[in-house]
Amino acid sequence: MPYSVVLVQLDEGPRLLSNVVDFDGKDTEMDLVGRLVDAVFELHSNALGRNLFRFAGAARSMATIPA
Repeated sequence: MPYSVVLVQLDEGPRLLSNVVDFDGKDTEMDLVGRLVDAVFELHSNALGRNLFRFAGAARSMATIPA
């Protein structure tokens, strides 16, 4: 399964390198720079998880909790 990697500029200033979820990869030719994203949190266990991002307005298909 290919992963969609993203460098996200937060409104507060820092940048995060992460993955984009719910992205089928069909629109790789479109300009993704400047697109708004929503943060989601993927739980791996009671103590571990990771931040992921979804394009703003995308349908939710993963079992994630908004960050």
